[in-house]
Amino acid sequence: MLEEYHIPVMLEETINFLEPWRGGTYIDCTLGGGGHSEGLLKKINGNGNVIGIDRDLEAIENASCKLKNFRNFHAVKGAFGDIENIINSLDIKNLNGCIFDLGVSSHQLDEAKRGFSFRSEAELDMRMDNESSITAYDIVNKSTEQELKKIFWEYGEERHSGRIARTIVNERQKEPIRTTLQLSSIIERCIPTNKNLRHYIHPATRVFMALRIAVNDELGQLSRGLEGILRKMSINGVVVVISYHSLEDRIVKNIFRDLTSDPDIREKYKKDDILSKRLVRRLTKKVLLPSEEEQIKNPRARSAKMRAISVIS
Repeated sequence: MLEEYHIPVMLEETINFLEPWRGGTYIDCTLGGGGHSEGLLKKINGNGNVIGIDRDLEAIENASCKLKNFRNFHAVKGAFGDIENIINSLDIKNLNGCIFDLGVSSHQLDEAKRGFSFRSEAELDMRMDNESSITAYDIVNKSTEQELKKIFWEYGEERHSGRIARTIVNERQKEPIRTTLQLSSIIERCIPTNKNLRHYIHPATRVFMALRIAVNDELGQLSRGLEGILRKMSINGVVVVISYHSLEDRIVKNIFRDLTSDPDIREKYKKDDILSKRLVRRLTKKVLLPSEEEQIKNPRARSAKMRAISVIS
């Protein structure tokens, strides 16, 4: 087992919002290293249940080993979009809270062979679920120039998306683009950079993020997962979401905003029997950021944004 598989972000704030009580049922929708699940399990103290969900079998195996002494912990393989079906299959009648910690885990970033990082040589993969059929290699080598441009712009907000897409298409005609460093080198040639800048960002950062989002359908999964969990949440149940970039946060903010409006005027969910009647209360009036102390201890927490709601009807 890897001791530092993934450091849980904003753990104290998560527990404070969820207020786990003995006998309650909670879902950790992004199990990762099991940090948030462990925090919940300690609070419910042998009573109730914590269900951890993850697409990554390696994460499930690691967290299950870490939490093996908690008999009321259950790990399930699945994506956000599967959450409603998972809850039904487990016959959960009362769901009191859940946590979504979005993005990619520290371990996935650090493990070169997964192909998430532009700093290490690896095959272009980027799958959170190794059983998925689509990889970053497929997107980079098979998408049209326009499709690549759209992915880089919409998911990565990369302003050089057209130039990068065009160069990729030209380069892959010579030979397939197979590795992370090969792709990173192509991107670097497209974007002029100044490494002396105080806030230097590697030129491949946004493109790699965009590919990861596309490979894993992260935004679609998030929308379906949030709507699914809100259909199943009990009254007074709490949903906490930690996002790491503006596209994720916008989805979370919009869904939470829509469900705080009067059900009689809520156009988006008028055909959904449950969500059309669901009403939530925002526990975070504005986005909550990690403390300076946490950002120093865990630099990957710096971009985290937390939002939380409570279901009131």
